[in-house]
Amino acid sequence: MESSFHEHGHGMHFISIREDAPYWDKYTISNGVAEIFSTLLERLMRKSAFLTKQFKVPKEIAEDALERTRFMELYFLTFYAANSLMKIEFWEETLSMEQANERYQRYIEEFMGMRLPDKYWQLHHIMPDFDLYSPSYMVAAVRAAELDRKLETLFGANWWTDKRAGNYIRSVAGDGASINLSRFSKLDTRPYLRPLL
Repeated sequence: MESSFHEHGHGMHFISIREDAPYWDKYTISNGVAEIFSTLLERLMRKSAFLTKQFKVPKEIAEDALERTRFMELYFLTFYAANSLMKIEFWEETLSMEQANERYQRYIEEFMGMRLPDKYWQLHHIMPDFDLYSPSYMVAAVRAAELDRKLETLFGANWWTDKRAGNYIRSVAGDGASINLSRFSKLDTRPYLRPLL
């Protein structure tokens, strides 16, 4: 369900971009922005009230699901931190493939406590790309938590039940690549990290 909500968030984001927006605002959206709205909707699966009220899931099953999603979020955080550091250093230090392999394996072992084959990053669906997609996921996770907090402040803890929240999201997403992130984000990691730690 998280994956479904994540992908639905991408759809919601892109259909919200103003039709009269310039071409570059519609089609040149940075990864760190493109993942905000998908991650925001994915976060709904981490809310007990959403699971019990919207999906009618019994409370004990919701609690079990929340524990599992907390584990997955911690896994995401450590896995993508290791991936991101290696990829940034790959570009900044112009590492050879062999050096990148070694660095990847070292960071995964340091961050996650397990050894993976050093070339695994080359098989990962976003790592071999020319861009820095891994750090973008992490930036988006922080911004999605900030947007979630903003929506709660404006429309209450169950903001997803208020149509005004949808209008607000549409207004934020409407600018496409020219999004005004300052409307909800200061890249404050606390709303993201506090519930996890």
